[in-house]
Amino acid sequence: MPNPWAGALIGLAALLVAAVLLAFLIFGGAAFALIAGTDRAAGALFLIPLVPAFIAVFAWIAIKVMVAPAAVVIEEVGPLAALRRSWQLTRANWWRIFGMTLVVSLLVGVISQVVMIPVSLLTSFLGTVVSPHGGSGQDAGMAVALGIATAVLGALVGALGYAFQTSVMALLYMDLRMRKDGLDITLLRMLETGADPDGVPGRGAAFTAPGRSSQGPSGSAWPDVR
Repeated sequence: MPNPWAGALIGLAALLVAAVLLAFLIFGGAAFALIAGTDRAAGALFLIPLVPAFIAVFAWIAIKVMVAPAAVVIEEVGPLAALRRSWQLTRANWWRIFGMTLVVSLLVGVISQVVMIPVSLLTSFLGTVVSPHGGSGQDAGMAVALGIATAVLGALVGALGYAFQTSVMALLYMDLRMRKDGLDITLLRMLETGADPDGVPGRGAAFTAPGRSSQGPSGSAWPDVR
């Protein structure tokens, strides 16, 4: 039986890809119109502050919608509702999320490079030892084999790095739910009562969703832990 949120995830991915393409098309069109409508040197001068501004806005929006896939899976909402939910959860937490994302990306990049360095050295070593005086046919065959092996290992390292980043984003989503919704308190209450929201923490009417009351277990307001 297919997961009920699979279609929503596909729709969210298509929506984000379309938004990115549209953003780059608008930026490219604006840059082209600016250069074509003025002197090339003057147009290039105007583009100098425009490029960093575009990158800054792009990064800001990317962080704001970062936990939308987690919202789709956990809360079982549609693509647009997931984007709104992510926008709400990341409010007043942008710099913290940006710092964590930057650190994780740098960590994954460094580890990937460290893993690939021995592979590159081994590739050169095997090419020298196995076929030191081989003809052009042997050289081509060795290059193809080593290239395929390097590509497979690189894809494996990239997949592991992506899985690690996805896990970090899932933990970040749960952290934001605890800060914004008091999810940790609700989980403790459900642990005491033995309730089970289909085995998925954060799912179900007992948890915070858009429009849920912000009252705690005893009727008092949830503590503001932002």
